[in-house]
Amino acid sequence: MSTDFTTDQGMKANRETATKTLVETHSLGKTYDGFAALQDCSLQVFEGEVFGLLGPNGAGKTTLIRLLMGFLHPTHGSATIAGLDCYHDSLAVHSKVSYLPGEARLFRQMRGHEVLRFFAKARPGGNLQRSLDLADQLELDLSRLVANCSTGMRHKLALAVVMAVDCPLMILDEPTANLDPTVRGTVLDLVSDAAARGQTIILSSHVLSEIEQVCDRVSILRKGELVATQLMSDLRRQHRIRGQLTGPLTDPPEDIANGLEIQKRDDGQVVILTPGELSPLLGWLATLPLEEVHIEPVGFRMNGTLWTKAIIEARLLFAAAALLLFAFMWIFVWITSLVDLQALQTFLKTFPPDIIGVIGAPIDEVATVAGRIGLGYVDPVIIFTSAVWAISRGSDVVSGEISRGSMEMLLALPIRRLAVLFTHATVTIVGAGLLAASAWLGTMMGVTTIDLGESVSPMAFLPAATNLFSLTFFVAGVATMASAMDSYRWRTIGFVGGFYVLGLILKVMSRTTEQLGFLRYFTFLGAYEPQELITKTLHSTHDAWMTALQYNVILLAMGVAAYVVAAVVFNRRDLPAPI
Repeated sequence: MSTDFTTDQGMKANRETATKTLVETHSLGKTYDGFAALQDCSLQVFEGEVFGLLGPNGAGKTTLIRLLMGFLHPTHGSATIAGLDCYHDSLAVHSKVSYLPGEARLFRQMRGHEVLRFFAKARPGGNLQRSLDLADQLELDLSRLVANCSTGMRHKLALAVVMAVDCPLMILDEPTANLDPTVRGTVLDLVSDAAARGQTIILSSHVLSEIEQVCDRVSILRKGELVATQLMSDLRRQHRIRGQLTGPLTDPPEDIANGLEIQKRDDGQVVILTPGELSPLLGWLATLPLEEVHIEPVGFRMNGTLWTKAIIEARLLFAAAALLLFAFMWIFVWITSLVDLQALQTFLKTFPPDIIGVIGAPIDEVATVAGRIGLGYVDPVIIFTSAVWAISRGSDVVSGEISRGSMEMLLALPIRRLAVLFTHATVTIVGAGLLAASAWLGTMMGVTTIDLGESVSPMAFLPAATNLFSLTFFVAGVATMASAMDSYRWRTIGFVGGFYVLGLILKVMSRTTEQLGFLRYFTFLGAYEPQELITKTLHSTHDAWMTALQYNVILLAMGVAAYVVAAVVFNRRDLPAPI
């Protein structure tokens, strides 16, 4: 009788026999303003090994890892994982990698259990139950807001996210940093467990004993140079197969059934999620009664959890802004009903013409019920509420995530950068439309429920509401563009806020005298004229809508251009380390 047992050293020996190259770099380097953070790095990492990066702070370990993750554009050389270019094919790379940043920062407005649920749903291979088990093992309080957690608690929460993922490659940048000695031992045990399950692991550290405990091979870095070479991973491609069943679905063979997820709907649609290579499934798929079959790599579609995240982040601000706009316009209509319009007209005629010009409409029109209500759309409450929505949302998408340090964790998922931008922008734009609708609905409720002394159609204010939406759309686009170019949200807000105030100043100056009238062509607010649109509606609805179309096209076109620039810049820029 023989006894079969496996020791840690035995498992290491078995892994060291792997010969297939998974990660490879050739003369890889990154230079910042003449400083070489990494230079001429050429290495290979084989499948199934735990590979260590050892070196003091500033040796280039994190720079190398961020180049492998596609967060930085290499100054020279190349890096590939499973034959995929780490920068240009970063989305496909991320579908195969679970990544822990050196300073992992998570979404501060979420509670611990919400963070685990988000990441479990956001990527293939996510496992919520496994995350919860790890959180329990690490003694985490998942009911607390991330903002109220200590640095060590946030780091353990990130570990529960990253180490629960069932993927071929795990990249851990200083995984034991900010942890007490007892927890460090637990984390290293988790690394060993992952290696025993067949995962490839890259682990960086400046502590030699940690590297010795869990790694199969080590590369030593010093002053940006790789003294010894080698790296990691098995990186299989996950796929989603969709089709229409025309008959019964047979069970898959036992040798390929492990890890398959099959989802059937009442309408006959079936979705099959594969945990790895597609080729072993092809024989079984050929026997299935399927029509309209579509096969796509997981992660190459818009991820629904991004929508959930964007909506959660926007909902409180949106609710407050929508309620404010609705209530303000309703109250504004009520205040209008209390004003003696004849006395108002007489009073306005006492003002100098230059002052009256700032209003943007003739006195006779302003003194009408509709004209007086229309002033609400140029009131500071309306103007600045829409600006707060546009600037706060636009500034958050890139520089906000970078400032909070959560961008690395987000983009380490198999999600396109453009998907992050698109979902955020879509929620912002839809919100802008709903805010404009809230202002119009408040106006409508006012004119239909309050005695104004004369009949006023709510439709007279619809062109002004569309103009408000177009203005908000443009400002959100500019804020998004500035955010895509920056790494500090406070600076993004300052820049866009200053741009907005400058536009207001130019708008007011253009109306004070005829000599300064040309200034309206140098401000985006020259295309925001709700008062003019409302007064035109009183005479010709067609003319009002044609004028609104001209103004709105200008604002929308400039907004689209800003979003396009934001997309190009964000898609190409280096992703800085957490600030």
